Amino acid sequence: MKKEAKSKKKSRLRLLHQYYGYTGFYKFVTKSVKKAIIPIILIIAAVFALDHFVLDLDKVLVTVTETYSPIGILAVFFASESLLGIIPPELFIAWSGKSEFPILLALESQKSQLFINK
Repeated sequence: MKKEAKSKKKSRLRLLHQYYGYTGFYKFVTKSVKKAIIPIILIIAAVFALDHFVLDLDKVLVTVTETYSPIGILAVFFASESLLGIIPPELFIAWSGKSEFPILLALESQKSQLFINK
């Protein structure tokens, strides 16, 4: 009797790896990361240098919290997220942490993110 040859199936992950190797995806990602790593490091270094040497970002958040009303800042947030999304929501979450009712404002900004991203 012949033994039936069992076909070895490759796992889904191994097939995906093989596909990415054939299509050049790994080379593309490597080249893209090499191009992007220096600008990313420069931007992060600029933010740290700005925070350390020029102005204190924590004081800026406190000043904005004390100066502007929550409705005005939330209006800027909603307009930003509705139009282009230029201002990151993390800024508003950090701002809400400095406000009088941080949990309510953080939840509000997270809730708006859910509705806008749909």
